[in-house]
Amino acid sequence: MKSEVESVHTRRCKRVAVQSQQAQSDQSELMLFGNAIATVNRVVQVAGSPLAQIVEQSQPTPGMLRSLAEELLRAMAKPKSVPHPELVDPDVYWQRSVWPQASAVVKSARVLLVEVAAELQPIIAPAEQEMQAWLNWRAYDTQQRRAADPEHVRGLIVDEIASRCEELHHIIEMVGVLRPPLDAIDRLQADLDDRRRKEAIADLKKSRSEYERQNGHLDSRVVKQHWEETFDQRVATREAELRAVLPWRHQDLAIEAHRALRSALSRDIDDMIEDLTAPILVIGERLVQMYDQITSS
Repeated sequence: MKSEVESVHTRRCKRVAVQSQQAQSDQSELMLFGNAIATVNRVVQVAGSPLAQIVEQSQPTPGMLRSLAEELLRAMAKPKSVPHPELVDPDVYWQRSVWPQASAVVKSARVLLVEVAAELQPIIAPAEQEMQAWLNWRAYDTQQRRAADPEHVRGLIVDEIASRCEELHHIIEMVGVLRPPLDAIDRLQADLDDRRRKEAIADLKKSRSEYERQNGHLDSRVVKQHWEETFDQRVATREAELRAVLPWRHQDLAIEAHRALRSALSRDIDDMIEDLTAPILVIGERLVQMYDQITSS
């Protein structure tokens, strides 16, 4: 069975507009969570730049990917010309190079996220105290209406408690702006895909004469039409072939590792928000109990 605070949205849908407006008017007389908002803003400003720097410094660039491709081709041609020829193997490259580097970035960033959580955790208790003071005021402010219709007023107060808890939840969720965005890595992947497609098209154009030679016994118009009709499919097939071999596979792995580290940090931030906001529902239940105690005395 849902608690009163959890089921508040269902009851809100049944409130008339006049009641909702009255509740909003009542709530506007006392502002809450100023300290919590200031703390979250300060933490985001202080931690935002260092976190972004840690992540972005490790991000591959188009130039780095091209250099990687050139080194891999040299390693294939002359293994002794590069310091780590064993990295030609994609699995070795992932296990010994690109993923350990990404893991080190995640580890470094997590130290900062632990500090962020430590800064935010202490705002919950004062926020509950603010809500308790607000609830005392609301109980006093609504005593005349409560005398006329106690159940109706209690329902309004429970709704308002839920709104306050939701507001606090949203304030803490503001720290979610620290999640590393994926836009830059998406653009990097799109650039790599575009270069790979161009190479696939160039390879097919080189093979057209051989295709026509092999089908020289057929009507040239039929051969040309078939080539044009199947060209996109041939390009896609060639792209898939390139994606699986050097140097493209390694470039994809470099991007994949960086995407994985960004996703891991985003999940860490989601978990942090969940941990920080977990007590809020319990706070709401305690406030409902507090209201019942106030009004029954």
